[in-house]
Amino acid sequence: MKTQADIAPFAALLEQQQREAFTRDYPGAYLEERRDSACTVKVSMGKKFARVDIGNSGKYMVDLETGDIYGIKAYGVVHRGHRYGTLETIGEWDWSGYVAQRKQAASSLYDELKGAGIPLDNHESDLYFLDTPESRAILARFPEKASIAKPFVCMNDRKDWIDVFWDAVKTR
Repeated sequence: MKTQADIAPFAALLEQQQREAFTRDYPGAYLEERRDSACTVKVSMGKKFARVDIGNSGKYMVDLETGDIYGIKAYGVVHRGHRYGTLETIGEWDWSGYVAQRKQAASSLYDELKGAGIPLDNHESDLYFLDTPESRAILARFPEKASIAKPFVCMNDRKDWIDVFWDAVKTR
């Protein structure tokens, strides 16, 4: 059975992200005064669910047995079709909007290189990409891949390329 102490980290994260979004979306002294009343999170414990309110409105309900987080149909009425993870997965969600959104998974080295238009190639479990300042900057954001990267000169075009082990090939 979940307690108010178990729900407190969720409430704190929810309030923090709501305040950041409010400040970003509604700049100015007039609205700044109203941020506290609009973004304050209150948790009310029930027998089966905890009600999580933002400002004066109901927003989420937490199943005290499982820790599942749900949206609401009406105040105090859980909407089981709108599930937003659990108390253990609150970090995987963005709570700043009208409804929670699952955060995008971190992009891969391949996705970043492809998105930047860097020429790519592969052979079995190796990913090859053209060695440019831009591709090196992208590679630097992936230290686990940068540590195993090997530069080489391509026999076909005589250009400098980089070779890294590509674990994404397993899922193709």
